[in-house]
Amino acid sequence: MLATSVIHPDHLDRLFVRACGLMDPSLSGTPADRLREARRRSRVDHTDAVANAVVAVWDLIEKRPKESLNYLLRFLGDADCIGIVLQVAGYACVLQDDLDQAALLLNRTVKLEPRAAECWTVLGRIASANRQPELAMERHQRAIAVSNATCASVLDLTHVFVRHRRLDDAIHTLRVALMRDRNNPQINRTLARLLRRRSIVLGRKNMRVAKQRIVRERLRCLQTANRAAPRSDSYIRQGRLEGQLEQFDRARQSYGHAVRLDPQSSFALTHLANANVDSGNISQAIEQFESAIDMDPHHAATHFRYTRTRKFKAEPKTSDYVTMLESRLKEPELPLRDRVHLEFALGKIFDDLGEYDRAWKHFDTANRLKPGHQRSLDSAESPKPRPASDRAPLKRIAEASISFFTPEFYRANANVGIRRDSVRPIFVVGMPRSGTTLTEQILTSHPAIAGAGELKTINNIRRTIENESNDARGIAHGPVSNYPKCLWDTDQYRIQRHANDYLDQLKTFGPNETFVTDKMPTNFMHLGLIALLFPNAIVIHCQRDPMDVLVSCYCQNLNPPFCDLESLSLYYRRYRQMMAHFEEALPIRIHNITYEETVADCERVARGMIDHCGLPWDPACIDFHENERSVHTPSKWQVRQPMYATSVQKWRRFEHHLQPILDSLHQPPLDI
Repeated sequence: MLATSVIHPDHLDRLFVRACGLMDPSLSGTPADRLREARRRSRVDHTDAVANAVVAVWDLIEKRPKESLNYLLRFLGDADCIGIVLQVAGYACVLQDDLDQAALLLNRTVKLEPRAAECWTVLGRIASANRQPELAMERHQRAIAVSNATCASVLDLTHVFVRHRRLDDAIHTLRVALMRDRNNPQINRTLARLLRRRSIVLGRKNMRVAKQRIVRERLRCLQTANRAAPRSDSYIRQGRLEGQLEQFDRARQSYGHAVRLDPQSSFALTHLANANVDSGNISQAIEQFESAIDMDPHHAATHFRYTRTRKFKAEPKTSDYVTMLESRLKEPELPLRDRVHLEFALGKIFDDLGEYDRAWKHFDTANRLKPGHQRSLDSAESPKPRPASDRAPLKRIAEASISFFTPEFYRANANVGIRRDSVRPIFVVGMPRSGTTLTEQILTSHPAIAGAGELKTINNIRRTIENESNDARGIAHGPVSNYPKCLWDTDQYRIQRHANDYLDQLKTFGPNETFVTDKMPTNFMHLGLIALLFPNAIVIHCQRDPMDVLVSCYCQNLNPPFCDLESLSLYYRRYRQMMAHFEEALPIRIHNITYEETVADCERVARGMIDHCGLPWDPACIDFHENERSVHTPSKWQVRQPMYATSVQKWRRFEHHLQPILDSLHQPPLDI
């Protein structure tokens, strides 16, 4: 009902208290006592407008607006009618859906009582209901201006701004309101929600610094709101932001708060379980996943994450679980995202059980369901070909980097970057699923090496330099990249500023260590920039049988191009093309290791890496599975186990499905 969205029950309760105070400030007792006194006075003196107003408000509270208005009709024609009577009558008209008459009465009220904030709020809501946005904004702004207790009008004004696509005005309104009432949970949560929209826009524009600032403001809003009025869903959002900012321990604590506030929330329990997997608490995570599934077996993401956390055996419990997942897949209205999660979950189970054809069927189906797949399930018979550029996302950057980053370039810019003795970055690069997580675990088991995980910072630096170049040239930010040519538009000061900011970030992960790893695998495409920024950088290049890389990527729930074997094969060949060039052209030495050698002789490979870093050997490096640091990649379960060889030549389980891709990898090297 429209009336209930215009007048909240709290309005009527406050109005009753105010009317009683006007009738007799010294009057005490329960609301029923006050009502009896008002009725007595109205019987004794029919002209007692305030007493009649008290009775009329009570009728509104009891949902009798018609009777309420009848009490007051005889006063409304009086030119000297007092504000409280006009306000009550106006509310009665609202509750009868007579918004025009309500607006007339409330406008008379605010002429008599211009500081009646709630009247201005209701007038703003009436204007919104009548599709008068400019008038609604003006009314809400008046309500905010005349009173500090303005949460309702602040939120209403924000809603009007958002509805009319004035996001900046909405955010500004909330920020100003927080200057008056900084701990208000509703305003903080609303601001956090709108800032999320802003951050999405900034992300599309590649405005990294501004987006990061907005993300931190969102987090502060949610932290403030949760301190004032804790809510499970709000703590989940807080935990996600903390994870996004790589505050992983805090994120796990936030998910714990969410579960304690709502123990029956499978959503909260799933987030906590996933955080426990990251932290190595595998047995606890499995119990939490299973509890979450018992609470809500329809949450497909929980099944996906649960199946990635344990190894399944051929037993009745597994059979029952498979039956349940297969029955879910038969639901006709199952959302696409859920279908993808369930297909991957079943693929993982059948892979564990050694039923490789069934496993591949589910993995292949899951990937073909994704929009980024070259041949979706619907177009499998007659796929519409895509341009070559769609299938080769690295083509442009590979060609540009090979032409730009030459030995001559580095000789001319030998002193541009930063060498800092207090912190040295170790870049662990390679294809996804090539053993970068395992490598980082081995390295960070050394007491002198800390781990930062997979940082997006190098790619963000590249984007910032590119945006600065576009701004200087008056070019709009867009999808066409001018990297690495944009480096000609920057200077040593900016290069060193970016390098110092990155090293400062690394130091937060290892305040007591000199070496810090960054294991973002795709930093391989930015090695040209890395060598310019950090002349003393350490680079460890992880390699693996390309067929194992492709199959491992395909069996994960990854985004394009890693969900399509044809695109993935071409991506791999471009990666090899770039690495071959960088190994020849860069002034820094790249240390190559292979996954297969690491599995076969871990100590020898580990000693080679530690020696490449210039550090003394420490035997803790071969006990990497006891490393307690958090891991946030698809390999999070495997690296908690001792060294295993089951993933070597894993692709042969699916060999007869992979012949076309095997042939493509044996094609001649790509030309630039």
